[in-house]
Amino acid sequence: MSFRRSLVGLTFLILAAIGWMSCSDRTGPGAGVTAPVALTADPRSKVPPPEFDPGNFVSGVDNPWYPLAPGTTSMFIAVLSHTSVETTLVTVTNDPKTIMGIEATVVHEQVNVDGELVEETFEWYAQDAAGNVWYLGEDTSQYDNGELVSTEGSWEAGVSGAEPGIIMLAHPTVGATYALEGAPDVAEDQAKVIRTDASVSVPYGSFSNGVQIQEWSKLDRGGPRQIKTYVSGVGLVMESPRSGKQAMYLLSVTN
Repeated sequence: MSFRRSLVGLTFLILAAIGWMSCSDRTGPGAGVTAPVALTADPRSKVPPPEFDPGNFVSGVDNPWYPLAPGTTSMFIAVLSHTSVETTLVTVTNDPKTIMGIEATVVHEQVNVDGELVEETFEWYAQDAAGNVWYLGEDTSQYDNGELVSTEGSWEAGVSGAEPGIIMLAHPTVGATYALEGAPDVAEDQAKVIRTDASVSVPYGSFSNGVQIQEWSKLDRGGPRQIKTYVSGVGLVMESPRSGKQAMYLLSVTN
């Protein structure tokens, strides 16, 4: 496919998604998804987080809620205003990275606002034998007018006291709470499973039995919380607003 045809197709998808959100009035917090009802889960439903064992990992990541097949590219869209659109391109690469003796899958993420790159990140994930997907760090860069302005938030498990976190449990259970990131004073996000039966509608499709995970940062006590919705066989399909941003929806997936 030529570059011009690819660009035309991408433009069509974005315009279609904007029309979908406009007609459906899905630009508000939590729009497009059944409102969470389990924000205060029964404490008895909590389960202890899995233990990290570097010798108990498998090759690749095939957790149904967080599948990372090399070569897969997902595009997300967030309409910032009537004239501004943010797109996020997430690509699972074929180049692994060894972290703490584990062969991690590398995910390349690019965030563009109105076609201009504002953030680029390389994230590292690995799955243990039980099916839990661990987050081993990220190398992130922020840009302004094409110039690198910050690498804040970058961290790697095993370096400077940073420990692995969990991005997705093998069996998400309402009430389960765990560390998403483990880099002291750099990245200390926490996560809690709040629903496993959510219905969600995004430009990519409509789904049921979605897993909703609430995230917050220990570094920003009292700050905003974000809800991410995952669908089995697809992965992340929606993020609720955080830090003043609009909701982000899955637009397309290609292999």
